[in-house]
Amino acid sequence: MKIKNIEIRKIHSHPDNPRKDLGDITELSQSIAENGIMQNLTVVEREDGEYTAIIGHRRLAAALKAGLDTVPCAVVKMDEKEQQSTMLCENMQRSDLTVYEQAQGFQMMLDLGSTEDEIAEKTGFSKQTVKHRINLAKLDQKLLKEKNADENFQMTLKDMYELERVDDIDKRNEILSNANDSLNLKYLINDYLRRKERIVINKKVIELLKELIPEIEIINAKEGSNYQWESAIFVETRNATDEEMRKIVETKINKIDQSKCEEIVAYEQYDQIYIKSKKVEQEKTAEETRKDELRKKRENIINELKDCSEAVVSKSSDFIEDIILGKYELNLKEIGITEEIYISKMWKMLTMYGPDISEDNLATNLEDIYDYRNMEIPEDDEFFYEKVGNMPLIQQMWLAISECTLQMAMYDSWSGKYRERRAEKYLYVCDMLTAYGFSLDEDEENIVKGNCNLIEELKQIDKELNG
Repeated sequence: MKIKNIEIRKIHSHPDNPRKDLGDITELSQSIAENGIMQNLTVVEREDGEYTAIIGHRRLAAALKAGLDTVPCAVVKMDEKEQQSTMLCENMQRSDLTVYEQAQGFQMMLDLGSTEDEIAEKTGFSKQTVKHRINLAKLDQKLLKEKNADENFQMTLKDMYELERVDDIDKRNEILSNANDSLNLKYLINDYLRRKERIVINKKVIELLKELIPEIEIINAKEGSNYQWESAIFVETRNATDEEMRKIVETKINKIDQSKCEEIVAYEQYDQIYIKSKKVEQEKTAEETRKDELRKKRENIINELKDCSEAVVSKSSDFIEDIILGKYELNLKEIGITEEIYISKMWKMLTMYGPDISEDNLATNLEDIYDYRNMEIPEDDEFFYEKVGNMPLIQQMWLAISECTLQMAMYDSWSGKYRERRAEKYLYVCDMLTAYGFSLDEDEENIVKGNCNLIEELKQIDKELNG
């Protein structure tokens, strides 16, 4: 391989150099000005007789700054794939690339025809790391840079790897865009996967309903207000086997007197499957019919408020259980308070609900969570006592509050009345959960704060019935 001096003005930086930031070249430029270039560049000749740098981009920039006219170069022949691979490996060996530059480099090699195995072999990275980096390159790079530059976000590689759990690339970018910080990112990922799982479960429920009630009609949620509420299938099917799910759906259906129904329908709303019907009506006066319709509508609204409230509370209840099981970490920096203050706020929450905080009750609560999640329950009678005893204080306090879910619903199940005090207590719990990344979406907040249209509809119906 022949070394020759080439005019700097004829050498161009490679447009696909994986290293985008050459860093501070001041010291290197001074050294080159005093001692010259100690190590040659590697270049390829272009069709126009000029050259493209493959190895030595920092030296080229520093030599230009030092005022050199020529630099020593090794002229080699490489195709595009070989050029990219050489640049990437050279920078890897010097640890010169950021993680995001590595990601772009790996993706470029992949685009040029290299396999993940070949990339791993050439760069010395594990296959798993290569896979992670390539997934990183699939994200919206502008968005990624913005989040990475956001000091409040505190993004880590672990956070980015969490996004790989989401198959859809567009959805990954959407979740990353919506996340307020790293804790919230993890929550949004888990919430998306939970909703995705729910879609699969609801599809199974719909298929069972079609099988068990062949004449059932699947309608749009907006049409649901025209029917009488019968039942909602939600929480019970969450962790059920196919056999258990069938029994749950059959039990719901058996409560409906189908002989008195003109029509039975089902639809999906708020992650739930609603079953509703139109009853066979006897002849009534116009006023009786009008009031009956109002009462049915009132009952529908009350049941819908109850189910919406339960769905929101269930979401936070699941999250609390995940905290207890160690799936989320407390990050007090996100809310700017000390652990001592957080514990005092936890204590206030406990006094709001007054749960039993005895050792026996905490052990029972933990066993109930294991049972509900279909987790293996050891035969050792002391297992749950030992688990509780080894828990940090804050985790024990969450375990105590986990039994208070029923007290958190903010609408009366019989009247639909909004209970402001209950809502305030529940919002306090949600506020405490933000230290783990939890958040409510706009619709859920409206339900909790009593701002939904259903409340106004209910007031208007009560006014008409009592007027």
